[in-house]
Amino acid sequence: MRKSKTLELEVIKNDATEKKKITVKELRVKDVLQFFDGLSISDAKDTAGFLALASKILPLTTDDLTFEDFKDFTPSEIKEIYEAFKEVNSVFFSMLGQLGLDKVLEELQQQIIQGFRGHVVDSLKQVM
Repeated sequence: MRKSKTLELEVIKNDATEKKKITVKELRVKDVLQFFDGLSISDAKDTAGFLALASKILPLTTDDLTFEDFKDFTPSEIKEIYEAFKEVNSVFFSMLGQLGLDKVLEELQQQIIQGFRGHVVDSLKQVM
């Protein structure tokens, strides 16, 4: 059976607090293949690439979360979502390690972080 974990977060949106339920799902083999199909490690190196990558992975892991939702989350809420993702996909991460592919995932994670930084910097430039 496909594992999942539901989180309930209190999100501040338009100066009002609302509860948001997020269900994080275990990746299926077809999800992993779909995500990695045509993926280059450097895809997340800029804001556009980062947004494209985020838009590609989110529908595979949750039914009710978009990249736009992340703008209303705090860093600790994003970490909570990521920890839930790691928990329900623990077998996947273990298999990557056994296949020696965990280094590829680490590099992808670094590219995503760089892309997120670029997105933040680009947003700050628009404000200034």
